Amino acid sequence: MHANTKGRPLGIAFSKKNSSLIVADATRKAILRISLGNGSISQICNQYDDMDLNGPSDLIIPDNDEIIFTDPIRNPFPNPCISPVYKLLKNNKPELFLADLAFPRV
Repeated sequence: MHANTKGRPLGIAFSKKNSSLIVADATRKAILRISLGNGSISQICNQYDDMDLNGPSDLIIPDNDEIIFTDPIRNPFPNPCISPVYKLLKNNKPELFLADLAFPRV
Protein backbone atom coordinates (compact mmCIF):
# COMPACT_ATOMS: atom_id res chain seq x y z
CA MET A 1 0.00 0.00 0.00
CA HIS A 2 1.16 3.54 -0.78
CA ALA A 3 -0.48 6.71 0.53
CA ASN A 4 0.60 10.31 0.04
CA THR A 5 -0.80 12.76 2.59
CA LYS A 6 0.50 15.69 0.51
CA GLY A 7 1.83 17.04 3.77
CA ARG A 8 4.47 16.31 6.39
CA PRO A 9 3.53 13.28 8.48
CA LEU A 10 5.49 13.37 11.72
CA GLY A 11 3.72 10.89 13.99
CA ILE A 12 2.25 7.58 12.84
CA ALA A 13 0.54 4.85 14.88
CA PHE A 14 -1.51 1.74 14.08
CA SER A 15 -5.16 1.61 15.16
CA LYS A 16 -6.20 -1.99 15.84
CA LYS A 17 -9.84 -0.95 16.09
CA ASN A 18 -10.00 0.45 12.56
CA SER A 19 -7.12 -1.45 10.94
CA SER A 20 -5.73 1.88 9.83
CA LEU A 21 -2.78 4.17 10.30
CA ILE A 22 -3.37 7.35 12.27
CA VAL A 23 -1.09 10.21 11.22
CA ALA A 24 -0.16 13.53 12.82
CA ASP A 25 0.47 15.74 9.78
CA ALA A 26 2.17 19.07 10.52
CA THR A 27 1.67 20.64 7.08
CA ARG A 28 -2.00 19.72 6.80
CA LYS A 29 -2.41 20.71 10.47
CA ALA A 30 -4.57 17.67 11.10
CA ILE A 31 -4.89 14.15 12.42
CA LEU A 32 -5.49 11.81 9.48
CA ARG A 33 -6.66 8.22 9.06
CA ILE A 34 -5.20 6.05 6.29
CA SER A 35 -7.17 2.92 5.47
CA LEU A 36 -4.92 -0.11 5.14
CA GLY A 37 -7.47 -1.68 2.81
CA ASN A 38 -7.46 0.86 0.00
CA GLY A 39 -5.04 3.62 1.08
CA SER A 40 -7.78 6.24 1.30
CA ILE A 41 -6.99 9.23 3.52
CA SER A 42 -9.56 10.99 5.69
CA GLN A 43 -9.18 13.88 8.09
CA ILE A 44 -10.44 13.11 11.57
CA CYS A 45 -9.42 16.26 13.47
CA ASN A 46 -8.08 19.70 12.55
CA GLN A 47 -9.33 21.98 15.33
CA TYR A 48 -9.43 22.34 19.08
CA ASP A 49 -11.90 24.71 20.73
CA ASP A 50 -12.82 26.19 17.30
CA MET A 51 -9.18 27.05 16.55
CA ASP A 52 -7.06 25.38 13.87
CA LEU A 53 -4.33 23.05 15.05
CA ASN A 54 -0.81 24.44 14.61
CA GLY A 55 0.80 21.29 13.28
CA PRO A 56 0.39 18.01 15.17
CA SER A 57 3.73 16.31 15.58
CA ASP A 58 3.43 13.14 17.61
CA LEU A 59 0.78 10.65 18.64
CA ILE A 60 0.17 7.35 20.37
CA ILE A 61 -2.75 4.94 20.51
CA PRO A 62 -2.89 3.11 23.85
CA ASP A 63 -4.67 -0.24 24.28
CA ASN A 64 -8.02 1.53 24.77
CA ASP A 65 -7.64 2.83 21.18
CA GLU A 66 -7.90 6.51 22.14
CA ILE A 67 -5.71 8.82 20.08
CA ILE A 68 -3.42 11.06 22.14
CA PHE A 69 -1.47 13.72 20.24
CA THR A 70 0.70 16.79 20.62
CA ASP A 71 0.21 20.11 18.85
CA PRO A 72 3.28 22.22 19.65
CA ILE A 73 3.58 25.97 19.88
CA ARG A 74 0.01 26.65 20.95
CA ASN A 75 1.05 29.29 23.46
CA PRO A 76 2.36 32.76 22.60
CA PHE A 77 5.59 34.28 23.82
CA PRO A 78 7.16 34.39 26.36
CA ASN A 79 6.64 30.59 26.67
CA PRO A 80 6.06 29.16 23.18
CA CYS A 81 7.77 25.89 24.18
CA ILE A 82 4.89 25.13 26.57
CA SER A 83 2.32 23.04 24.72
CA PRO A 84 -0.65 20.86 25.57
CA VAL A 85 -1.41 17.23 24.80
CA TYR A 86 -4.86 16.31 23.48
CA LYS A 87 -7.01 13.20 23.46
CA LEU A 88 -9.56 12.47 20.74
CA LEU A 89 -12.95 11.48 22.06
CA LYS A 90 -15.12 8.89 20.32
CA ASN A 91 -16.77 11.62 18.20
CA ASN A 92 -13.28 12.72 17.01
CA LYS A 93 -13.55 15.90 19.05
CA PRO A 94 -10.32 16.66 20.94
CA GLU A 95 -10.21 17.42 24.64
CA LEU A 96 -7.31 18.70 26.68
CA PHE A 97 -5.42 15.73 28.14
CA LEU A 98 -2.38 17.47 29.71
CA ALA A 99 -1.57 21.17 29.81
CA ASP A 100 1.54 23.26 30.19
CA LEU A 101 4.22 20.76 29.24
CA ALA A 102 7.56 21.91 27.88
CA PHE A 103 8.34 20.32 24.51
CA PRO A 104 5.84 17.45 24.89
CA ARG A 105 6.39 14.17 23.04
CA VAL A 106 4.07 11.21 23.51
